[in-house]
Amino acid sequence: MRTGIGVSAAMSLPWLSGLGRARVDKARAERAEVRARASATAQDAQVELAMALARLRSQEAQLAEVRERSLPAARRSVEAATSAYSTGAVSLLEWLDVTRMELELELELLALAGQQARALAALDRAAGQRLPRVPLPPGGAVDTSAGASADVSGHRTEHRTGHRTSAASPPAAPMARREEEKP
Repeated sequence: MRTGIGVSAAMSLPWLSGLGRARVDKARAERAEVRARASATAQDAQVELAMALARLRSQEAQLAEVRERSLPAARRSVEAATSAYSTGAVSLLEWLDVTRMELELELELLALAGQQARALAALDRAAGQRLPRVPLPPGGAVDTSAGASADVSGHRTEHRTGHRTSAASPPAAPMARREEEKP
């Protein structure tokens, strides 16, 4: 036999061996899992955004109901009760009750405005950014001229005198009633 030197080359072809296919399959499965998680996260974000928008719209509807219907009706009731009290048709207790109801509606309006602000913040969080704000409608506009402002209900408040423009103190008792009560 002849002695000699020889050269041999060896190369592994991963697409032909079982180990290469297993790695490819594993990479494909991982990629599919990542895509599925990303899709689920996007769907969760869409659901959260839709729910936050629905809560905001609900808060806006409740706020509009109180601002446009309930509170004006309560203010009309206070005006009617004030007139009736000044003529002696209702007692001071009845006038106070009507006034208390108006104040409770004003407090409810403020609570609803706070809830609306929280709903708007939740919508911003769900969107991942601060969304642009739209100016208030004419009925809810704020008047900042001459030291006056409007609260959430659009009710004008004077800062100089500290008095509200609604009936905040009981009207004078009717004279005829006082005379009748004397023996």
